Amino acid sequence: MDVSATWLHDQHQELDHALAEVEFLAERRAFQAATKRFKDFEQRLLEHMSQEETDERLARVAKAHHAQLATVLESVASALRQGDYAEFCYGVNALGKMLTAHQRAEENACQ
Repeated sequence: MDVSATWLHDQHQELDHALAEVEFLAERRAFQAATKRFKDFEQRLLEHMSQEETDERLARVAKAHHAQLATVLESVASALRQGDYAEFCYGVNALGKMLTAHQRAEENACQ
């Protein structure tokens, strides 16, 4: 698959919005709804990452980040399942920073 910068940007915005919805629900302590929404987000992110890895320009950048993201995704999911808002905040903050750096690296690789 030849990934375009526009496709990446649009996908990244959609993923950012989906994660913001999870944060909104968790902030209101709606952990069951947040967990469900996070599962949807995670599935979309995993599909997105799989598509990125098929592009030669992104494969090197993507694979290293993807392994790190998988670890943080599990941490956030665990915090939601446990209803641990403090741990969720810690994990989602780390996830947000990692996604921002990851997205920037990918978008730069496509230019």
